[in-house]
Formats: sequence, structure tokens, C-alpha cells
Amino acid sequence: MSDIFDRYKYLKKLWSDFYGLLKMDAESEKMASALENQLDKKTRWELIQLIDQMNLECERVSLESFITGFRVAMGIAKEVSYEAKFLEKD
Repeated sequence: MSDIFDRYKYLKKLWSDFYGLLKMDAESEKMASALENQLDKKTRWELIQLIDQMNLECERVSLESFITGFRVAMGIAKEVSYEAKFLEKD
């Protein structure tokens, strides 16, 4: 079980290195500031919770997609390696 967790941590690290930290652009900052001024504290809190949940889901889907692509690439590499060894024997 530890091996699976270690692989998961490794792939998550690769994913975070690949995508890096995204920053809000100027337009997003402007919209966030306008919303902050228009909403009361309770509504802002609810909106933040909703956005956090949406971001977590997007992160989960992105990570799963990255892992799947990584596995496909590893499979292709294994096939190419096997074919190269097979051709060397001829």
C-alpha cells in the first residue's frame, strides 16, 4: 500500500511541477474585488466555499488526466522498447 501512496505522491509532484502555480490575471482580480465590495460577509463566505469545492474538483480531474496521460506514455515507451529489442534480434 505504501508503494501506491509513494507513486501517487510522485505523480502529484510531477503534475504540480508541470502545471505550476496559476496566478489570477488582472481581469479576474478586478472581478474579485468588485464582488467583495458588493456581497455581504455571509454570501462571500458561501461563494468562497463553492469556489473552493469547484477548484478541488478541477484539480482532481486534472491530476487524474495527467496520471492517465503519464501511464499511456509509459505504455508507449515500453512498446517501443520491446519492439526495438525484438528488431535487434533479427
